[in-house]
Amino acid sequence: MRSNNRIQKVVIVGGGTAGWIAASALARVLGTEQVSITLIESDQISTIGVGEATIPPIRDFHRMLGLSEADFVRRTQATFKLGIEFANWGVEGDSYFHPFGEYGREFDSVAFHHYWMRGKSIDNESSHGVGHLDQYSLCTVAAMAGKFAPNSSDPNSILSAIGYAYHFDASLYAQLLREYSQGLGVRRIEGMVTSVEQQSDSGFIKTVTLESKEVVEGDLFIDCTGFAALLIDKTLGVEFEDWGHYLPSDRALAVQTENTESSILPYTKSIAHAAGWQWRIPLQHRTGNGIVYSSNYMSDEQAKVQLFENLEGEMISEPKSIKFRTGRRRQSWSKNCIAIGLSSSFLEPLESTSIHLIQTAVSRLLTLFRGKNLIRLILINTIMV
Repeated sequence: MRSNNRIQKVVIVGGGTAGWIAASALARVLGTEQVSITLIESDQISTIGVGEATIPPIRDFHRMLGLSEADFVRRTQATFKLGIEFANWGVEGDSYFHPFGEYGREFDSVAFHHYWMRGKSIDNESSHGVGHLDQYSLCTVAAMAGKFAPNSSDPNSILSAIGYAYHFDASLYAQLLREYSQGLGVRRIEGMVTSVEQQSDSGFIKTVTLESKEVVEGDLFIDCTGFAALLIDKTLGVEFEDWGHYLPSDRALAVQTENTESSILPYTKSIAHAAGWQWRIPLQHRTGNGIVYSSNYMSDEQAKVQLFENLEGEMISEPKSIKFRTGRRRQSWSKNCIAIGLSSSFLEPLESTSIHLIQTAVSRLLTLFRGKNLIRLILINTIMV
């Protein structure tokens, strides 16, 4: 006997990276024959996306969608990322590279770093030094040389130890996923949500009404409205847990510049300064730059000066100022509404985890849908954790 409580209508409010990641994954896994998926977004509302850096699990997400890497790289002006260089975080002039992939190779079921540590302990007794650990990271060596190669599927090849992610234009990425989602039957509605109706007895969201007076009904609503948090906060009143006492940065300033390097570096740069840090993300057609800082210790004007003094290349966009609070909703799921992306939480993107958190949230949601796609759901949950 079929349950009357089965979710038949999913409504995603908000587009951008979060909205279209949710739409593409739901459409791919659930299909749109049994579950209708509607996404509402307005071209009048700008998104936060200023150029994104990612971590390796995004490749698993793309494989699940069936996206061609070559097409993705071409469509989003993407470049390859072997890790993150952290400059000036210890002392001025200090540098640490966080690579993806492995250090050395396991031998006789013993991880490589144990051999390296043993070698260091007897270094003084031998004329042959074991060297710095970075020398045994293929990703580090390749990144510092400005080189990249795809990893090999042959486990005996040294190239199988390469781990990588991407830098890409977030706006172009959202466009790619929008086209993909609509191709699978996702319905997109252009417009601004002006009101939300809740069920009188339960408080569940019943409908949203657009500026055009169109009324959209749903069983499950996904809030991808960013910092505005239209559904989870302004409608359902779920409180935000502020983590500013842990992470005092509350401002960012972003700007795009022309590429100056003769070859594109295959890694992200994260450069510490007195009141925060600065990023540099190379794309095919430009470089994304930004500064993250605390307004308690640095004024907006000081941040602008700090950022501009460290730019490489001519600016090709106006600086974009972003105010934020670090923290999370006390509940990401309230009644029949799930907050995903900035409406749910925000951590400054020091480790490039923003998109990964969106994708893991969506994968966890998908595991709660039962039916013929259960095996695929288990697979998604495994690769995205």
